[in-house]
Amino acid sequence: MAKFCTKCGRPLEEGEVCDCTKNQNTYNNAQGQGSQNFQNHTGQQNFNYQGGNNKSFEDKNLKDDFNYWQGKFQEKVGESFKEKVNDYKKMNDEMNYSGGIIVPEIIASSEGEIPVRQYDLTVFKNVFLGFFTYSKSIGKLLVTNKRVLFSAKGRNINGTTNLQNEFNLNEIAGMSASKNYIPHVGKFILGLILTSFISSILLGINARLFYDSPTAIKFSGFVFIAIGILASILIKKNNFLSLLAATVILTGVTLLLGTGVIESYLPIFSNYGYYGYYDTPDGFMFLIYIILDIIFFVYYIIRLWVFSQIPNLTFYMDTRAKSSVIFIERRKRRFLGLFVDNKSENSGFDYVLPTPETDLALREVGAIISDIQTQGDYGINKWKNI
Repeated sequence: MAKFCTKCGRPLEEGEVCDCTKNQNTYNNAQGQGSQNFQNHTGQQNFNYQGGNNKSFEDKNLKDDFNYWQGKFQEKVGESFKEKVNDYKKMNDEMNYSGGIIVPEIIASSEGEIPVRQYDLTVFKNVFLGFFTYSKSIGKLLVTNKRVLFSAKGRNINGTTNLQNEFNLNEIAGMSASKNYIPHVGKFILGLILTSFISSILLGINARLFYDSPTAIKFSGFVFIAIGILASILIKKNNFLSLLAATVILTGVTLLLGTGVIESYLPIFSNYGYYGYYDTPDGFMFLIYIILDIIFFVYYIIRLWVFSQIPNLTFYMDTRAKSSVIFIERRKRRFLGLFVDNKSENSGFDYVLPTPETDLALREVGAIISDIQTQGDYGINKWKNI
């Protein structure tokens, strides 16, 4: 007769003992050991907390959180910085845009239109307080077999800019252009600050080296005058170096004028004590120093004015109806450039500067238009370089 385990119901052979009781004992032992381990672990945790060592664990968590958010912040700032750099590069590229043919890259071409010749005619600039360029465009002039087109693509701090003019070639009657020079407020102020700084250094060095010797100071003044006059004679085409030469001359004359004052009216001191006033002041030489100072000061102002000049371009292209279809002229300002004069028609830019191709364009454009109007395909083949 078959037997069964009274615990689990498993069939048993004769005399066999079921091992379920053994497994249960093993499970109970393991559970008891786990409970003991858990209790020991809990006790250890409590012991560690009571001993203050758990603070290092909390500090580690805080440090991990800080590093995480620091990394997020740096990542965000880095992305923002990269975007700003890319925006600046893009703006700079658009401000200095120089490539491409107006037709068909900027303006769509008409049926059978052939680009003949294109010039970088001018550079437009808007400048804040005479120093900071916040808008710039490069103006291109293109002559095709059908049209004359002008396009100035660029950028300002708010976005892209584009100035366009075009007209039928057969309606063009002539053009007029003027290239001259105008004063730049920013360059004038910059030259004044720079030369004043250089003159102050030279005067300070002389005062430091020869403070007790008016004769040595006077000699330095004559040396400065001689060097400045020689440099002015040798330098003819560099306005900045000519301005520096004028500054050296004016510094030398100022030294002579200063020694004249010292020798004529101030007490003289030396290592041996007080010597008193000069009995007979040399008023004639003092007057000569004043006259020289006035003359060379005027010369310095003239050189500073010449240094501040920048080129300016005015360009008009007229039709047979006597109207200007392409009008390029700077926007005039008043009161040191703080206010815009809107009374006259202008291009909307403070400065209209010529380029290296401006003279060539002024020399050739009229002939190109005339040859295409009168000779057709022969005129196109004669001038085409695109």
